[in-house]
Amino acid sequence: MSRKTTPEGIAGTGPDGTGLAGTGLIDRPGLLDMLDVPMFDEADLPLFEGGDAPDGDNDETEPTVSAPPMIQMWRVLVVDDDPEVIAVSRLALSELQVDGRPISVVAASSAAEARDRLREGNYALAILDVVMERPEAGLELARHLRTLPEHVCTRVVLRTGQPGVAPEEEVLRAYDINDYWPKTELTAHRMRTLVTGQIRSCRDLMLIERQRRDLLRVIEATESLFRPEGSRDLLEAILAQLSNLLPSPATGLAFLQSMDRDSVDPRTFRMLAANGPWRLSVGQTLDQLLTPAQEAVFRQAAETGRLARGQGEQAGTFGCFIYLGHPRIALMLQGERGLTEWGENAVELFCRNASTIFLNDQLMREQESLLRAVERFVPAPLMRLLGVADVRGLHAGHKVSLELSVLFADLHGFTGTAEHMSPEAVFDLVETTLAALTPAIEYHGGVIDKYLGDGLMALFPVNADPAGAVMEMHAVLRGLNRVRQSRGQAALQFGIGLHHGPVVLGALGHAGRLELTAISDTVNVAARVERLTRVFGCDVLATDAMVHHFSDRDRRHCRHAGMVPIRGRQRRARVYHFFGHLPDRERFLPWREEFEALIAASARGEAEVADRIAGYLEQFPDDPAAVMLREMGPTG
Repeated sequence: MSRKTTPEGIAGTGPDGTGLAGTGLIDRPGLLDMLDVPMFDEADLPLFEGGDAPDGDNDETEPTVSAPPMIQMWRVLVVDDDPEVIAVSRLALSELQVDGRPISVVAASSAAEARDRLREGNYALAILDVVMERPEAGLELARHLRTLPEHVCTRVVLRTGQPGVAPEEEVLRAYDINDYWPKTELTAHRMRTLVTGQIRSCRDLMLIERQRRDLLRVIEATESLFRPEGSRDLLEAILAQLSNLLPSPATGLAFLQSMDRDSVDPRTFRMLAANGPWRLSVGQTLDQLLTPAQEAVFRQAAETGRLARGQGEQAGTFGCFIYLGHPRIALMLQGERGLTEWGENAVELFCRNASTIFLNDQLMREQESLLRAVERFVPAPLMRLLGVADVRGLHAGHKVSLELSVLFADLHGFTGTAEHMSPEAVFDLVETTLAALTPAIEYHGGVIDKYLGDGLMALFPVNADPAGAVMEMHAVLRGLNRVRQSRGQAALQFGIGLHHGPVVLGALGHAGRLELTAISDTVNVAARVERLTRVFGCDVLATDAMVHHFSDRDRRHCRHAGMVPIRGRQRRARVYHFFGHLPDRERFLPWREEFEALIAASARGEAEVADRIAGYLEQFPDDPAAVMLREMGPTG
């Protein structure tokens, strides 16, 4: 095989100091002593190889490197189509150590063979010839290597004997390489120095990459803690993610909280969740579980606020982190070895984040509990209608104008009923009745504005169903009355008034005492219409404005009840009797037009209207609206 460039510039001495002339490869002396300064832990170097390089190119005539079986070696890929250049490279690096670890040279005689070698494992350094089977084979190989994610830390050096083919400045600008070595300028001393620097650069990148991965794992583990629902799920997620973060499984992990928010005494810490042998101790205090050596580690963690690890045989595998916020939180691990200082920092960071998340979770749950308690007095649906997301943002004078349906409901004859009952029995009756009716209102989109003794006021947004709420309220009331009548008690009757129109919903009062309510003429009319149910002797009355917002089905079950005076208003209101809730509602339909004709005749003051009403009552003697119409006389 003809050589492109004779490596006359590579010189050095053999391991015995006699020079390399005896090998027949080179003729000039000069190898420096090896650079051998350990600087980092073995666990930080995932790109090592134990033993000789599996390159398949070694034979009895080539220099080889032997390493003790347990010593890991830096892998260096040397790619060159000149076997003498590969042999000289092996010899120059034969006794070189970087940070106490020897070099394993893996050889390839072409770019195609080098691609196969790259699939066999990772390398700290790749030294590539430029001109091999093609003039730019080495450049193409360098570009290919940079596409391989498993070689992200590999340093790439181009070495050429024909710098004119690949000018240094252009190559460095166009390719992602780390150095450029002309063969004619490369002595053995220079090669060993450059290899040492490149390997240490790879080592530092590997350390940074591992630390980056550890940080990403901490971040991912911390983020995942926000996903579980419930405190128990959160605690188990903390322990699971901490276990995943450790380089080898711990035999036990535990999460604890102090029952005294200011104490770090082990006797005040109760185990909330644990795995391994500590699982059986969940719910117990810590003072009976720790050995004296472990308790010393626990107290050290409490004093420093840092992750503390056992130093002697008694506590050598025990670690503890205590979050010194309020309340005190402790995370303990047992049986974990092999954490580097960086690993301990990563675990401590996770523990600190996990403790903060746990405390935030507790605070959020306490806040949610308080907000739910407040919502019992200031309903969240009312807050949403007002456009306030949090009751803390509510202030006196906060208001909004809306189009709403207003419902008033009141027990008929309640005063007479309560006269014969004890105060406790009256309270229980009202509480039971209102508690039964409220879900019917809320199910159909209504919001309770206030309870009014034996009645209530509810608001319905435009997309709600007040007619549906009325029908379900009466269905509930019939169920209550069946129970009451089975006990020999009188049936209850509710009067309901409905009106639709503009209202102002807002907070009344002052900073020390607020009430959220709706105020407008619409509210007053709804209240007056409810009072008219006693006059008409019916259950439900609705204004024409309300009926206009009913569905076609619900309007079918309405009949005009007349133009009636409303106390406090000059104009009369057109009201309708809603009978959609009645079990026999269909019997009203054939006579609805006749009844409404009677209303119209009464309004016109026609003389024969009394006879027509009498004829109607012969058909419907129990129609309270017709009886009221007869007693009122002409309304025109």
